[in-house]
Amino acid sequence: MLQVSTSRNKDVDTLIKELFGDAGLVSCTDDVSYDAELENIQNDVYSQLPTQLKVYVVNKVEPMLRDNMRARAANWTNNACESINHVLKQRLQRRVAQLPDLVDHLRTLVEAQFREADRALCGRGEYMLRPQYARHRVTVDVWRWMSE
Repeated sequence: MLQVSTSRNKDVDTLIKELFGDAGLVSCTDDVSYDAELENIQNDVYSQLPTQLKVYVVNKVEPMLRDNMRARAANWTNNACESINHVLKQRLQRRVAQLPDLVDHLRTLVEAQFREADRALCGRGEYMLRPQYARHRVTVDVWRWMSE
């Protein structure tokens, strides 16, 4: 396990902010902004870090953050992961499932999310469109005549 000095220094705090803060590396949504932000962090923060921490961030953290960004999951948090894990456990009634059964349950959950998104487009259901997307709302009659 990686050890940082017992007193958490300001350089480590700065690294955490630059990686995981509101305007940090995790907020990037494309390769161009990710690379630009990463270059800033490398120039401004890495030189102040202990070697072992720098190696860990470069070899472990950066690749995972890039993968999340490319998967459009940059803001996916542990809370979101725990939440969907709880939903799956409830759906499976806390039993161990074979992989094909798990895939079927996941497919059912995703299909339900798509149905809820469709309802939101028609102004129905629990969810609403954000104000900047309200122009995409259609009536149920128009929705019925649309193709997939």
